[in-house]
Amino acid sequence: MVLTSALLVKTYYDTATIPQEASISIISGTALVRGARDRQWSSMSSNDVVKTGDSIMTNESSQVFVRLFDGSTVQVLTASEVRFKRMSLSRKDPEEETIELEVVSGKAHMGVAFPYRREKKFVLDIGTAQVFLSDGSYAVAEDKGASQLRVGPMGYARVVGAEKDAVLLPDQRLRISKDGVLGAPQVSWEEIVFNGDLSQGLNGWQQGGDLSRDGKIRSSIYSVIDADKPAVHFVRTGSKSQHGETYIYQEINRDVSDLSELRLASELRIISHALSGGGYIGSEYPVIVRLNYRTAAGDRTAGYGFYTHNEAGNRTDNGEQVTGEYWIKSVYPANLMALDPPPQKILSIQIGASGWDYESMVRGISLTGK
Repeated sequence: MVLTSALLVKTYYDTATIPQEASISIISGTALVRGARDRQWSSMSSNDVVKTGDSIMTNESSQVFVRLFDGSTVQVLTASEVRFKRMSLSRKDPEEETIELEVVSGKAHMGVAFPYRREKKFVLDIGTAQVFLSDGSYAVAEDKGASQLRVGPMGYARVVGAEKDAVLLPDQRLRISKDGVLGAPQVSWEEIVFNGDLSQGLNGWQQGGDLSRDGKIRSSIYSVIDADKPAVHFVRTGSKSQHGETYIYQEINRDVSDLSELRLASELRIISHALSGGGYIGSEYPVIVRLNYRTAAGDRTAGYGFYTHNEAGNRTDNGEQVTGEYWIKSVYPANLMALDPPPQKILSIQIGASGWDYESMVRGISLTGK
């Protein structure tokens, strides 16, 4: 009997755990919390803590930053729900940290801390798949009825799916269905623009501006081949110093809040333009690239112009002087996610020309994120 009791005590200490808590900070907006045994959601503040079984829900304008007991972090992004299924320390020696999260909906960033002097099990539940994370950075986002898991520059993920398993290395991504069916690991960089290389002509792009081939002012948009590559050609003549603009645009409507990097690129060739620099108010260029996006503070536009001459000394706000006639790669900020405030959703992209008379071409339009 004594031996049996001693065995029971040992088994208890080997398997028993000590529940842990996590601290929270409200980044923006109003967030809600629901306990494991609660039916109703209640508002939360930065003085609250998260316990095992609790869930956090954000709306379209709120985000929450959670610091776990082991130093790991979770950022619950907008319009998301994350459940903290388990946060515990074992009583055995050496101690084992166990963290299990479920991304019920939406998007979340995870930073998994290095397990100093302890064993760690950090598990992420996505649908019916389980993901085991080592120390590093990760992002999860819903994507057309499934979820996409991204591994940052540091990290290693082992994914146990319904039919097969997979391993994700740094800078890789994986699509996971709600039924636990895994796609193939891919490089993390993902193209967001459709037909940006214009290999399908202007398919996927719409045209806008003062398009006219009648009267004294003639303005047109053409799909052309130049230097053996497809491009879009903007031409305007007969303006007599009257302002005009022509452009192509594409509706994107892509949530990018799960991305850490977002890069815009294209190639351009300016043949001629009559208006110096960026015009009187620094907004008219023979090549203009505009990215329309939504932030927590409202809708914004990032615009970049290119020109070859400025004899009149006009303003060149957000403009870059380039060498004319030859194809060059355009220059944009290295990482659009570093804008303040950062984009949460890309609404549309617009490529065009503006001013008086002009002739220019653009090709290789790319917006990639990871």
